[in-house]
Amino acid sequence: IRAEIFAMHRWMKDVVLSRAAVERAGFLVKVDQAEARALANFALVEERFLGELARVEEAKRAFVEWRSIRSKVIDLVRAGRFKEATQITKGDGALHVEKMLRLTDSMIAFAHTKATEFLNEARAEKDSALVTTTILLAGLFILGLVMALFLARGVTKPLGKLTETSTRIAAGDYSMRTSLERADELGELSRAFDAMAESVERTVEGLSDRTQELQETAARLAVRQRSHEAVIAVSNAVGAARELEELLDGC
Repeated sequence: IRAEIFAMHRWMKDVVLSRAAVERAGFLVKVDQAEARALANFALVEERFLGELARVEEAKRAFVEWRSIRSKVIDLVRAGRFKEATQITKGDGALHVEKMLRLTDSMIAFAHTKATEFLNEARAEKDSALVTTTILLAGLFILGLVMALFLARGVTKPLGKLTETSTRIAAGDYSMRTSLERADELGELSRAFDAMAESVERTVEGLSDRTQELQETAARLAVRQRSHEAVIAVSNAVGAARELEELLDGC
């Protein structure tokens, strides 16, 4: 909008200075085109302005009022009253241009301030979102680590129990059991291991009982053997005594 105002003001000066009607007409066409672009820009600003529209409306109203001053200058030029047209252009026209630029600058400054505020807010939200995301990621990482530790303990502890039980059984403590109550594969392994340990214990107990029975049988046999040997010895002694008696009787 500022650029269009500056251009229109310059071309209005050219209209006043020009003495050729065709040339003036060309300048006036440029003025009209710049005016149309400025009004279109005002409409766009009114649609997107984030502040009070009163600022935009005041600047637009001043721009529209400028048309009457330009029309007066154009009429004086066409009437050949160039001096009066020049005075208005340099006087009321220049003052009105300054007023429009001041109002436009105020509007632009406000828009710039608002844009800066929105930019800062956007950056703050971005930083906040980044911090929040970082915290969430750190929390998820810690949670995953804790879960991994729990899972590791959930596997390591049962395996340690199985190892300890097997070591005790190998050392002769056949009554040792894992007694792990789990519903997973480790639980199944534990139950199978305990069943095997129980079977081994029964087998060992059976072997122990059989060994004791054999020992007792061997002991009885040994007693019988000794008794038999004693009987034989006595029998031999009796036979020898009888033979000796018969020899004595013969003499």
